[in-house]
Amino acid sequence: MAKHRIHTIALKRQVVQEYFGGEALHSLNRRYNLSPSSRHSSTQGRQERLMPG
Repeated sequence: MAKHRIHTIALKRQVVQEYFGGEALHSLNRRYNLSPSSRHSSTQGRQERLMPG
């Protein structure tokens, strides 16, 4: 079974900023070796503390 990866808040912020800046989610997943569940994290980030306003 794969180990659950934990990413830093700084990395999450970077990914969210790039995603909302127009970067394709697929390429972000590849670049940062993220799981497909990152779509949920990116939308959640905007609603919570990662991207204020």
